Amino acid sequence: MLLLVAGIAAVGIWLRPGTQATTPPEAAAEAATAPATPGAPAPAGATAPAVTPMAPAPLPSMAAPLALIAGDLKARSDAGDPAAACRLAAELAYCSAREMHRADFDRWLAERQTALASIVDPEVRRSAAVNIEREMTLREGMLDQLTRHCEGGPAATPNDIAAQWRRAALLGSPAAMKQYASGNAFRWSSLMDSLPLLAIYRGEAEAMATQVARTGDGDMLLAMAAGYDPLPSPSRSLLAQSLSPDGPRALAMYQRAHAALDGRPEETMTIVRRQLAARMSSLEAVLSPADRARADQLLKEDLAAWSAPIFDEQRGRRGSGQGDVHRFACGAPPGESMGRRRSTGG
Repeated sequence: MLLLVAGIAAVGIWLRPGTQATTPPEAAAEAATAPATPGAPAPAGATAPAVTPMAPAPLPSMAAPLALIAGDLKARSDAGDPAAACRLAAELAYCSAREMHRADFDRWLAERQTALASIVDPEVRRSAAVNIEREMTLREGMLDQLTRHCEGGPAATPNDIAAQWRRAALLGSPAAMKQYASGNAFRWSSLMDSLPLLAIYRGEAEAMATQVARTGDGDMLLAMAAGYDPLPSPSRSLLAQSLSPDGPRALAMYQRAHAALDGRPEETMTIVRRQLAARMSSLEAVLSPADRARADQLLKEDLAAWSAPIFDEQRGRRGSGQGDVHRFACGAPPGESMGRRRSTGG
């Protein structure tokens, strides 16, 4: 039962968006390509606005309803506040979850009612009914919390949300950079809605992912290694599809991650180390001596300058994927803002 409760929480931040389209894909793509970094050239004939550096204001409380904070977050995002831009993207994504949350709950309840009706033994049926009632209360509580937080807030299309993640990433939010570079700003269920932005993402993903991995993000290091890995894979992330195969670089990254996990006592980390060892062995078998020498050089020179990769306790449980960054990460200190705690619902 706890696993089922955790399951609905884990999908809390990303679900099917509302039906109100606020920005056509082409317009959002055009806006996304506009300069968003300090010092970028202004359009011809435009007068550059004066910018006065100032300490960023704290982000609103996590408990504040979106309807009360959306306007402030949008204004701060438009003014170039990275943390506010990230928080706005995360809030829009979180609140786009309501429809699918409700559909998942209705589907779950219908399945449990059908299963309950099929139980012949009265005592077993009573016991099952108690368990269902207990879990239903927990699930309804989560839905009510989501509804209260999001009611009255702005609707957003998948394209709007991806564009906002990109804006926050370009402004320099570490959490947004991880979300965007990993490909998690986009959803497989709505990729066709974001085709213009996906083309832009493909040209930006490698540089931004490298920037994130250099800071010691173990998830991103492994995601990049998998993307560079030339060996066939049944499933490739959006980041992997944006990278060109590079066996020596993949091997060096696997080796870097493997060494960083040395000594970690958790059983899940031991499993990951074994998986990495097997992958390294398979890759070494197809690489030439020159390629293996290049991998060694990359490991000792290029990757040695990167911060030591850090892996959280969830690394072994989520396979090769990356969890979404949590809303709290947008305002967390740099060392914590890379989303090392897996999202459990926003």
